[in-house]
Amino acid sequence: MEQREKPIYVLYQNKTRTIVPKFISFIILGVIFYVGILLNLALLALTGSEETVVKMVALVLLLLIIAVGAYITFHKAHLPYTFYRNRILFNKKDIFYSNMSHVIVKRDIFDKIFKTYSLDVGHHLYVRHIPDTLNIQQYVQQLVSYSQRT
Repeated sequence: MEQREKPIYVLYQNKTRTIVPKFISFIILGVIFYVGILLNLALLALTGSEETVVKMVALVLLLLIIAVGAYITFHKAHLPYTFYRNRILFNKKDIFYSNMSHVIVKRDIFDKIFKTYSLDVGHHLYVRHIPDTLNIQQYVQQLVSYSQRT
């Protein structure tokens, strides 16, 4: 039987920061999509019943897409970053410390609103939605330095 490696640290994302901006973008994009469909329907010569059916199908499809997107967002928001001796694991993807070129704090407008930050660890890899109350940059930098020395 294979013995599993124990994590040295588990970091949970700020769920509010993860979910709220995605949900807002889903709603805005959904409204734009639906308005586009209504505009196209106005330009077509459809009977009243055909137009109603198309509107309902479009609305159901739109709600289904938003529901699937919300489910995926909720699922990803509950996934932790798991730190091991030689890597960070997130969503079944490994980020090895030896592949990290730098550890830089990044903040965007939503990070400022929700009091979070992200760590840019190089090669377009990020540890996202870290609460401001946790200063994990130095910890990750030490893990990267240790990994590069060994």
